Amino acid sequence: MKKIAMTLTQVESWTAQYTGDRAGIQYDGEYLYFPDELLSTIQSIDTSPASQPYLEILKSRLKREIDQKAEIQRLRYITPGAGQAMTYQQKMEEVRALADDVGADAALYPLLAAEIGITAPSLSEVAAVVRSAYQQWQFVGAAIEAARLGTKAAIDAAPTQDEAQQAADSVLWP
Repeated sequence: MKKIAMTLTQVESWTAQYTGDRAGIQYDGEYLYFPDELLSTIQSIDTSPASQPYLEILKSRLKREIDQKAEIQRLRYITPGAGQAMTYQQKMEEVRALADDVGADAALYPLLAAEIGITAPSLSEVAAVVRSAYQQWQFVGAAIEAARLGTKAAIDAAPTQDEAQQAADSVLWP
């Protein structure tokens, strides 16, 4: 059994390029361990930071991190969870429907009605608060999305590892 010191990105680069049998190959976070007979094959794969596969893997990792950071930014303004997102969507559907309903029956707007006396004293006032919050979110959400997508585009366009990292580090969240 042989071993070579590798970073995680180098291992990912190596994995992307190596198409042979992976039996007996392991990575412990510091060293790639492999059967003796694979030494020349493993050494022949370019995992240097200057290699194109390394750069593409680094870019991919940086873009995933930007997506994660964008979600952290979003969570400064909204409650997490798929169920909560569905609730927000349903509330806005109820707000839109209520706008066209002259003799509004609160029973037809269960999520808005649930907030009467909590968010505001009446169904129409609850709808106004929800509409206002939604409009505010549109501006914040759009700014976060612009920062996320712009940064990912800059990472994609970066010709070097350093420039890709600089693009990721220079994101300005709203």
